[in-house]
Amino acid sequence: MIVLTVTAALLAMLSAIAIGIHAGVARRPRRAGRLPF
Repeated sequence: MIVLTVTAALLAMLSAIAIGIHAGVARRPRRAGRLPF
């Protein structure tokens, strides 16, 4: 099943990117007083 492998890889990359963005925002909050989400 090549489709399942490709889908799993895409989901893994998207989740990694989302975690990276979340970590970056949490480390450097652009607006003070707001939750870093």
